Amino acid sequence: MKICQSQAIQNYVASIAPKFRSIPSKARGIDMMWCASMEDLLLDISKSGVFGVLFGGDASALKKDELKAAMEKWFGVFEKLSPEEGFVTGGKNPSPADCVAVLLYSATAFPFSKFGPLCDFDSDKYPKLKKVAERAAASKGLKEYIESSETIKGAPGGK
Repeated sequence: MKICQSQAIQNYVASIAPKFRSIPSKARGIDMMWCASMEDLLLDISKSGVFGVLFGGDASALKKDELKAAMEKWFGVFEKLSPEEGFVTGGKNPSPADCVAVLLYSATAFPFSKFGPLCDFDSDKYPKLKKVAERAAASKGLKEYIESSETIKGAPGGK
């Protein structure tokens, strides 16, 4: 099978992964909303010139205020959607929505780990979202994947 487009890949993985494939339809809708919102975040931050910095090294085109504003906007959206306890869809295990939170707070996942430091963004201002990320990252299966994955720690050009 050949497949492209991040939404298609996210949906496909969520439909075949052992812990994700039996997610109820309502929860799957919430998961896909979070995944689509992540795409919207990426679109918004792209307007700041951040990808030119990350992939080409041209820091002069970076609009730090726009990057920070987009980060604050989307972290605010995810914060409002985050539960005080448990996982985003209310299940016993993390789902794709929780994986979005993990990526946003990852210290190594490229490019997400690079955005905040480029614009002095404070992700600690979103405590519910951060706790979702921590709970999900500590869960059985996801924790082991994060620890063993070479790709989640990878960065183009070793940056």
